[in-house]
Parts: sequence; structure tokens; C-alpha cells
Amino acid sequence: MKNLPPLGTTGIGSLPDTDAVKACSKILSFGLTAPFWPQLPKRDFFELMTVQFSEGFPCITVDRTSRKTWCQIDDTRTSRIQEFYDKLLKNSPEQFAISREFAAGLHTFADTVPAQSDFVKGHVTGPLTFSLGISDQNGTPIYYDRELREAAVHLLAQKALFEINLLRKISPNIIIFIDEPILAAYGSSAYVGISEKDVISCESELVSAIKSSGAYCGLHCCGNTDWSLVVKTGVDIVSFDAFSYAHSLALYADFVSAFLERGGYLAWGIVPTTAEISTETADSLVQKLSDGFSLLSSKGIKRQSLEERAILTPSCGAGSLSEPLSLRVFQLLADTASLLT
Repeated sequence: MKNLPPLGTTGIGSLPDTDAVKACSKILSFGLTAPFWPQLPKRDFFELMTVQFSEGFPCITVDRTSRKTWCQIDDTRTSRIQEFYDKLLKNSPEQFAISREFAAGLHTFADTVPAQSDFVKGHVTGPLTFSLGISDQNGTPIYYDRELREAAVHLLAQKALFEINLLRKISPNIIIFIDEPILAAYGSSAYVGISEKDVISCESELVSAIKSSGAYCGLHCCGNTDWSLVVKTGVDIVSFDAFSYAHSLALYADFVSAFLERGGYLAWGIVPTTAEISTETADSLVQKLSDGFSLLSSKGIKRQSLEERAILTPSCGAGSLSEPLSLRVFQLLADTASLLT
């Protein structure tokens, strides 16, 4: 794997487009260091982040008409879980492929991006977000069912490996982000009974599967969370909303410093994907990034390390924005990077 260049650029995942060809063309037009395949939640219910990676999960029901997804736990549970593990033992990610119906952006991206691109980026929903976002027919999240939680980790690992195999036709240098928005609620009363040990175990298993394939592995959370926990998962890249939450990272300065010293990268989500996108400029974002570097360096983290091991991204996916505003996000990303290099 090549080293990631300082202040390289990529995206987080979602776009508001409904046309996969148009979305991929948009991504390629901005000259990102690592172009990424677009998740298109406005195109189809199947592209919502938990649904998109649910194909092949035991007991799953996906109902496009009602726009609901759940696990139907009944007397077929044991046999369906056994079938899942029988497929898993074949050690073939193709058995758990992400179909074009569920990810038009992924397949269009793989079909259209020029071969031998320097870097490309994919993403997979994290095990915590997946297992807390899907419930059984009684409304209990499958996270609390240990057997199904473990199956979710295995499923997501296979989905990530399928992506890597597909994207490797384009580039030998693959980046996969684990998207874990629900980590922002970790430790709150909303999710009781979730231990640090179990979270790290779930994340680390997925991280290990991705890294063992020769890809970089990042973890993205677009809110405040326990960043020491994220670092403990073994990821190569910590992706955070630097526009709104740089101060939260400073609370874990010792962990961040050690992470950078051992070769980790910080993906600074410096371009907002909220209403602020209308008023920010490349100059204001350069200043905000500099302020973030200064804040972390004031906590004892070497500024040189921060600058050399920084990646620039939007703060989160742009799927909830209008198409014109999503264009502005990536134009500002490109302009900000241009001012810094």
C-alpha cells in the first residue's frame, strides 16, 4: 500500500443524486485523491445505509413497499443461521455480494472509473449502527441478540471484502471506511447495556478483516464520541466532523498523539454538509482547519504529525443536501485543498 499523501481528499459516502452515472461523473470531476463510490439513498429505499448491506443476513425481511427492514425470529431461525455459516465457511465474499439493485453507485463506479487510479475509497455500515438499526419483529435491536450480532459482524466483513475485490480492478490502493454514526450516542441512556469491550470486539473484527486484505481501514463518526475507543479498534484512519467537533478530539490528545506516531491518519471533515455550507468559503475553512491543528498541538500533539497525516473530507455524507449544495461541498473541498498545497 502506498502512503496516503498529506492533505489528500476524499468523500464520506452519500450523494443526493438518483442517477448513478451522473453521481459517479460528479465525483470524478473534482479530482479527489481517492474517488469514492456513491451511496444514493434518494434513488431507492434499498440504498439506506442499514438496508444496503443487509442482503444475505439470516432472518432478514426487507419490504420496499412499507420501507421497513426487520429480522423475523421464528422457528426457522436455527436453520437460517446455519445456512448463513455454511456459506461463510466457503470463504468467498461473492457469496455475500452487494447487488446492483442495492448499490447502483458501487457497480457504476467500478464500471466507469479509469483503471489504475491511484487510490479509491469504499465504505461499509458499521456493526454497531447495523445491529442497533435493525430490530426483530418485536422492536428489539438485534445487537442484544449475541448470535445475530456476531453474524452481523461476519456479514459486514464479507461485504467489505466483496467491495475490495471489486475496487481492486481499478486500483491496488483501497480505502474502506466503516460508517458508525450511532457511536455518537455511545454511553447515552438511549443505548444501555452496550459495553466498551463488546464495541471494540465488534469493530476490531471488522477492521482486522479489511486490513488483512491489504486495504486501509478508516472509521467515520460524524458526532462527538469516545475517540479513545475508536483508536483502540486498530483502524488506520479516524474520520471525524472537524467543522463542529475538533474540540472533542482534543479531549483524547494522548490517544490521538500515539495513534499518529504509529502511522495513523486523521480525516478532517472540514467542509460542512449542513446549512453552513451556504456561507463558508475556502478561506474560512482553511482558517478553521488551522485552528483545529493549533488546538490539538496545544495539547501536546506534534503539529508536523497533524499536517503530514491529515486527509480532507466533508464532515459527513451529502445525501441529505440538494444537488446544487452537494456540488458546493466538493467544490469547497477542492478549493480548500488547493489553498493548502
